[in-house]
Amino acid sequence: MLISFLNKKSKINPVVPPVDTLGELFSARLKRTPKATAVYKKDPVGGEWLPLTVSEVSAQLDAVSRGLLGLGYKKGDAIAILGATSLEWMLLDVAAVSIGLISVPIYESDSPAQIRHILTDAQIQMVVTQTVGQAALVKTQLEALGTEKTPVWDFEDGALAKISQAGSTISDKELKAAKNAVKGEDLATIVYTSGTTSTPKGVELTHYNFAKTIYDIQFIAPKLLLDPEATMFLFLPTAHVLARYVQFAILASAPALAHGPNIKNLVSDMQSLNPTSIMVVPRVLEKIRLAARNQAPSGVKKRLFNWCEKQSIAYSKALEEDGRPPLALRRKHALAAKLVLSKIKSQFGSGIDLVVCGGAPLNAELGHFFRGIGLDLIEGYGMTETTGPATVNRPGKAIMGTVGTLLQGTEVKFTEQGEILLRGSQIMRGYHNLPEETAKALDEDGWLHTGDLGHMGPEGHVIITGRAKDVIVTAGGKNVAPIPLEDELRSHPLISQAVVLGDQKPFISALIVLNQEALPNWFRNHNLPFVDITAALAEPKLKASLQKAVDRANKLVSRAESIREFRILPGDFTEANGLLTPSLKVKRAAVIARYQDLVDDIYQGKKRK
Repeated sequence: MLISFLNKKSKINPVVPPVDTLGELFSARLKRTPKATAVYKKDPVGGEWLPLTVSEVSAQLDAVSRGLLGLGYKKGDAIAILGATSLEWMLLDVAAVSIGLISVPIYESDSPAQIRHILTDAQIQMVVTQTVGQAALVKTQLEALGTEKTPVWDFEDGALAKISQAGSTISDKELKAAKNAVKGEDLATIVYTSGTTSTPKGVELTHYNFAKTIYDIQFIAPKLLLDPEATMFLFLPTAHVLARYVQFAILASAPALAHGPNIKNLVSDMQSLNPTSIMVVPRVLEKIRLAARNQAPSGVKKRLFNWCEKQSIAYSKALEEDGRPPLALRRKHALAAKLVLSKIKSQFGSGIDLVVCGGAPLNAELGHFFRGIGLDLIEGYGMTETTGPATVNRPGKAIMGTVGTLLQGTEVKFTEQGEILLRGSQIMRGYHNLPEETAKALDEDGWLHTGDLGHMGPEGHVIITGRAKDVIVTAGGKNVAPIPLEDELRSHPLISQAVVLGDQKPFISALIVLNQEALPNWFRNHNLPFVDITAALAEPKLKASLQKAVDRANKLVSRAESIREFRILPGDFTEANGLLTPSLKVKRAAVIARYQDLVDDIYQGKKRK
């Protein structure tokens, strides 16, 4: 049985307005507010954030577009960008799509094999990288493919200036003709999914896909896109579809945009810029909370932090349930804010209000904590195949534990197994050069089979329960969703990551990664000499503390679903070692393969009951 839902609540007509290409959206903003601030650029010398108006950005975009035309590129040609999130990345990307080129992002963390696949599959005709070193890497891959004549430029060596110089002979008439030739159904980009396999799939997204979704978010979240006084800080990789969508949406709407190329400078950048909104993945919020916990390692400070954390969560839950917390709770929360919570909020800058979270599931308790410190935290859901968002919580009206309601005109239905199927104007055109894979994902009626599991919650809010491929079926036939257990384990101060196992095994187990930043405090609190990570793995008291975390997680599930064994891993999961995606999601299969010996040790000859 299929249960289908369609968002019909909005009074806005779901028909896309006539402007349905990205270039037209940017041109429309230029006509509306030419003198408004479009972006902030950080001065590399003084660190000051310098404003650039819509007119100034538009002039730079046109210069790069002319340069690309002057170099001989035409509508339908594909160029690739490999680099960190930056103003230069954005300028090249927008300039390219505005004249009908297909802009293809490459993650900085992609392997040489993945880069070679993208270069050949998308028939890339030019590559621009961030650094000279990245350019050398790409040239090596092109040589291996026998296509070394493909031009490779890099921002570090003035790529944009050199490209712009090639456009000196391109007239206004030629530039306008190139822009006017672009249609909504034309391909804007091919985004290769990071996934967990070595060969990524290219998702084809059109101008119409982006334009429709931008209008949808303008209608339902004007606080995010239509406030001319707002500033969005973007630090997630623009190779990821969600960051890319937000970049397009902000530039086409009303707020200003600022880029942060290095997540290590996240706090200092936010405090110097003072943005009104940022976009994060849950892992970033987890790290900020853990860092705050580590500032209160023991004794009175630890008890105080725990009390303030409790008040923050309780206050957020009361806001959601009753709209106005009782007086006693408001007083406790005000004290907690004065003592601890305001200090955590200040890390986001003095102007922060809205935090958009996506890319991976957000633990409800974590969401309540950050809303309780004074942030309007909204979570959405989508995937590369949906041009980013398909559902989103409305600002000021988020229900934690849900991913919000459907975008205007978007349909959802759930199979008997709970798989989420989506249909709407934001759905991809298909997988590039993969007709069989496209047929598997998109059925004849236009429904996208997401592979995610979920159901419809209160007031039309969608609830995600996991990935279909991640559901564990034990040897006894018990279906176990790993995400609730993993979320609960990661909420423990000592645990950085957790992967729950047990498919076709007699019981459930877990692989645990320690939070190395919290370890020194833990050893100090237990009057033990601090040792390195290798020696820490053998410490009995540490294992006992982790067992308490496992016991707490097990209270969420039945006996048959509970974790019976766990092992501590010697290192963390990172993009560099191939165990995290660029959006910081764990590559479950890669982790299991990497630590197969430990997995075998857990189950060899054991039958836990």
